[in-house]
Amino acid sequence: MKKLFSLLLVFALSVSMFSGISFAKEPENEVPQSNFYAPTDNTITIDAKLSDKKSKKEGKWETDFSSYITLHKKYIDKETEVTYELLKLSQDGYKLESVNGKTKAIFKKFDYNKPEKILSKLEKLDNGQYQLVIKATYEQSQSNVLGATKSILFTVTDNEIKDGWDQLASFMAPAERPDKSTSIIVDPQSKNYGKMNVSVNLKEPVKGRVTALSTVSASGKWNTYDRNGNPTINVKNARVEVLYRDSFYIWRTAAVTYTDYYGNWSTSYTPPSDHNLWEIRVYAKSPNYGEVQNASSNTYYGFTQYSDLSSGGNIGTWNVTQYSAAVSAFLSYDDMIRAKDMLKVYRDPGNATIQWDTTFTDGSYYTAGGKVHLNQFAPTNITTTIHELGHNWMYNIYGSMPSHTCNSPHYFDQAAIDSGGCAWTEGWASMVSFYVNNSPLYYYDGGGVSYSNLEDTSGYTNSGDRVEGRILGSLWDLYDSVNDGQDTRSYPFSYIYLAMYARQISNFADYWSEWKTLGYDQNAKYSLWQNSIMYDNTTPTYPQLLANTPVYINGESSKVYKVIGTGAYPVFETSFYSQSTDTYLELYSDANLTNMLTSDDDSAGNLYSRISNYYLNNNQTYYIKVRNYTNGNPVYAKLTMSLGGGGSSFPLLTQSSPGYINGAASTIYQINGTGSYAVIQTWQYQASCDTYLELYTDAGLTNMVTYDDDSNGNLYSKISNYYLNSGQIYYLKVRNYSNGNAVYAQVTLTP
Repeated sequence: MKKLFSLLLVFALSVSMFSGISFAKEPENEVPQSNFYAPTDNTITIDAKLSDKKSKKEGKWETDFSSYITLHKKYIDKETEVTYELLKLSQDGYKLESVNGKTKAIFKKFDYNKPEKILSKLEKLDNGQYQLVIKATYEQSQSNVLGATKSILFTVTDNEIKDGWDQLASFMAPAERPDKSTSIIVDPQSKNYGKMNVSVNLKEPVKGRVTALSTVSASGKWNTYDRNGNPTINVKNARVEVLYRDSFYIWRTAAVTYTDYYGNWSTSYTPPSDHNLWEIRVYAKSPNYGEVQNASSNTYYGFTQYSDLSSGGNIGTWNVTQYSAAVSAFLSYDDMIRAKDMLKVYRDPGNATIQWDTTFTDGSYYTAGGKVHLNQFAPTNITTTIHELGHNWMYNIYGSMPSHTCNSPHYFDQAAIDSGGCAWTEGWASMVSFYVNNSPLYYYDGGGVSYSNLEDTSGYTNSGDRVEGRILGSLWDLYDSVNDGQDTRSYPFSYIYLAMYARQISNFADYWSEWKTLGYDQNAKYSLWQNSIMYDNTTPTYPQLLANTPVYINGESSKVYKVIGTGAYPVFETSFYSQSTDTYLELYSDANLTNMLTSDDDSAGNLYSRISNYYLNNNQTYYIKVRNYTNGNPVYAKLTMSLGGGGSSFPLLTQSSPGYINGAASTIYQINGTGSYAVIQTWQYQASCDTYLELYTDAGLTNMVTYDDDSNGNLYSKISNYYLNSGQIYYLKVRNYSNGNAVYAQVTLTP
């Protein structure tokens, strides 16, 4: 078999090579506010296009295409995988199949925020319609995989390669047996297929010359393919039609029924004598749920044909054909069925119409009062369809959507520009998908390559009820049985749902008010507090920790003390008491412990903790929390706070006395100026780390004079040839590039 798709990779590692290329992008600020778009992950972006240079070789077309991959967030020691796949639409429009399978282009670590060019080649292209799919994925952890997908649609003719497709993929698909065999006697796209009787009244008896035969029964089973390519999904609650063609080549309806939960169907009809071809169809449609349509508003369906069904019978199991557009449509239809089935137990959210097509390259969204519009890749993941249905069903229940203005694009950790309507509508829609899938994994729109675990929102910079991820986290914590932090409760979904539909809710504060009006447990507030939504908050009180006055923790799971700042750098330190404990210290600026300033694990040695590098403003109140490294386990420890005053609490960094940082969030060193140039560097110690250096002239760390990220190579830092004035005291802060993450590094000072 000849190779149809080859890749020639050329890497442009400098930004200057990118500057001459421009691509059309979606607007960043203006979104029609009647449209509710799916959340976005922008960690990786892909821009791509076919080259203007196209040529023919031995009667086949070939062209280059350029991909620009940009990593917008910085991570450590991780590689991004970029793959390409070329797919071709079959001539009859039924199947979109891979030409040669997925091709790995590169697996490497990309430079942060520097677009990297990959030049690739397409060869030996026959006439037809193609889809080129480019994917970039970065595995941050098992529960957080970030990535992006880009699709290019193009058409090859005798005379050119042009952008886009001339025709849509077919909304119908010939069915196949489990052994992949089909039964298509006359292709519906052929001239001698016949035409439909457009005036069919399903309540009327079968038209045509009816035989003297009694009523017959027909039955069968419909399946479709799951997201792993297995024909295991029962086509549930779907319209089934038994059709026949008469001698005038008009297709008439013999019977209509619906599949059950297992995909089984059966129906009865009186067969006509005038028939020459029979067809059984299954539609992604039901009067009790809704339907899935293509770009031209045709309902997707699968079909098979028989020469004669006048005697009825069981036709057995048929699958909607693999790789057809209809398979993707039935995936979203199945999401609709299972989601609505789980909600209607408490309240029926109404019907929805989904519009999806292979050519939809924009984002997924719901138009208020209209249809759910799905991106070309949306059916491949388990959350996007249900998220957008969540919007549709909110509209059905309320009769309108709450007032809202969303950022465009919008992100889970972003504070919306309105007063809370956007975060509420988006957070609720995502909660519907979490509940249906029983999982806090959110798969982002576009290829299903990117997903995040939103069980924990503590890493978000933005707080409060204008952040959709905080609302989603609160709703999920109300429901799930996993205890984390202040979230130790679990409530039935019926409570959570009723508080949403009992009346029209305009924002999350309104939702909390309705929760209380319904008489539900007000201690649910702790699930909200866990996500920084501090409703009904009364500030807790803690004992005060005084300087040089030790306190003892004797078996509690954690202990919090109030500290009054004195305009200095105190040293908080745990040590042995009663029995050995692996302690962990956290310093906060608020009594509700939502804004952590710094933390430490083992800097005091022997599994004990020390914070010695955080400046406490004079008369400001802080809170120091002591816990076991294994959250929830008992703590046995002595805690002391000592005051050195000014900069005397900092360790001194000299040529003969390097520093070693073993897991602290950051460390500050004092450097005494000697009237000479100095080189300050970080090196690997204990574990790999992306360090960041900041040099200040004041102990309050307000006057930064220089800084560095990666000048020492391999993510380590270097401040080169900086002149240290004689008699001047400098303060060097060593932190992780990702502020708050642990630092492992050796720090040196050389001439």
